[in-house]
Amino acid sequence: MNYKYQQDYDLLVIPCPPIDYQPKNIEAVYRWVFDDIQDSRNFIPQYHRKPQRFLHKEGIDKCKGMALSLFSNFDGALKRYAELRACKNLRFYRCEE
Repeated sequence: MNYKYQQDYDLLVIPCPPIDYQPKNIEAVYRWVFDDIQDSRNFIPQYHRKPQRFLHKEGIDKCKGMALSLFSNFDGALKRYAELRACKNLRFYRCEE
């Protein structure tokens, strides 16, 4: 299977997505988006929106940046949003769980 950003995945030293990746059949997924669902930024991975964030990252960290964050339930999406909002004043975006 080829992915939209396959050329970027091919440059990594690790397989991305990982070799053990398996597609899942999920009835619905949730994602935070801008007010306008047609906004082109809604479905662009961070790796392509802010490439400078990934200049010094390698392997799985870079692979994760190429992915989209999706949630399998609404409550999980709300919970993670609240966690990130609590960290918004941090200079570096990283909340440890």
